[in-house]
Amino acid sequence: AGIAHRPNLRVLCEARVTRILLSDHDDGEEHNKPSAVGVAFTHASSNGQNEVRAKREVLLCAGAIQSPQVLELSGIGDPGVLARAGVDVKVPLPSVGENFQDHVVTGAAYGLAPGVISGDSLWHPQAMAEAQRALVEQAAGPLTATASGQGFVRSITDVFARPAFQQRQLDLIIKHLEDDKSANIQYILIPAHGNLTDESIKDQSKLWMPGDPAKPEVVWGCALQYPVSRGSVHISSADPTAPPAINPSYLSHPSDVAILAAGLSLGDRIAAAPPLAPLLTDTRRLSPPASTDLQDPAAAAAAVRNWAIGEYHVAGSCAMGDTLDSELKVKGVGRLRVVDASAFPGHVSGNCQSSVYALAERAADLVRRDQEVGEGGGMKGLMGKAEGDGGHMWDGGE
Repeated sequence: AGIAHRPNLRVLCEARVTRILLSDHDDGEEHNKPSAVGVAFTHASSNGQNEVRAKREVLLCAGAIQSPQVLELSGIGDPGVLARAGVDVKVPLPSVGENFQDHVVTGAAYGLAPGVISGDSLWHPQAMAEAQRALVEQAAGPLTATASGQGFVRSITDVFARPAFQQRQLDLIIKHLEDDKSANIQYILIPAHGNLTDESIKDQSKLWMPGDPAKPEVVWGCALQYPVSRGSVHISSADPTAPPAINPSYLSHPSDVAILAAGLSLGDRIAAAPPLAPLLTDTRRLSPPASTDLQDPAAAAAAVRNWAIGEYHVAGSCAMGDTLDSELKVKGVGRLRVVDASAFPGHVSGNCQSSVYALAERAADLVRRDQEVGEGGGMKGLMGKAEGDGGHMWDGGE
């Protein structure tokens, strides 16, 4: 609401960008490359395609899945990918959609001793009502606690054999692993039943299911922060409504498995030590089965491969240094930047939203600086007017 009054801001809901509009040449100093001049989009209130024109530049902020999708639909990307999808190549840029990364989490479930209360009881309406009443009337009860406890563990260099990585990007991961101040594993302690089976791998809505209140549980999640594995996201059709093909390639590099296995092993040792051990049942671990020796690296690695999922912290698919330059500009295209987690060349430690905010702040500084030196045209607004073939005029503001 604080910025809703700005004349150069228009939020258009129920719209889908279908492609970036490119001119034959850049309007700036470089005259040998196409320039982004606007976007084409569909809207619920009109038929067909609409267009909005940019006075200065286009900022693409669709996220690590859809930013590469929009670039490829616009003809910017790997010529082979574009040809298979039936899209004409405007700017050959094979790195678009590559370098896709996510935080991968594995975990173990433990039974809680009799009398220990967990979130499992809150699945029952009466228990939830009592908890809500305690919260409102007394500022007490289970709802006064956070749903999970999180902590970061520093590098586990004693269980990670340093491989001969060839790329600078992977060398940075090694530096994180060797840095005692770098958090490479995130632990997430969730006091509730977790469905750590193939069912939740196929459908993550099945991960947190009602448990037996008489048999409360706690799940110890172990999340990898700097994965070596790299996946991809690419269009498989010229249809902008068709979802892109995502291949996360989780655990495709053995180093990722080794680090998660070490984290799982450490977590199990912590569970066996005071003060946590007295809160657990005699059998302690429910998944992986108590018979699995998580102190055996091979057994721990097998447990990781048996159950691991992504955390939806996706990043890297339009990376700086590859798809983008250091100012977030798409290589080979004028007046076009990407400003979202897809720009990260490597992942960050922890949930990535705050890092996206920081990136956006930096992008705002870069855009303002370029405007102040006159790059990209006039100084009265970021968008011009836009027309739609469905009979609508879209005014981006002056």
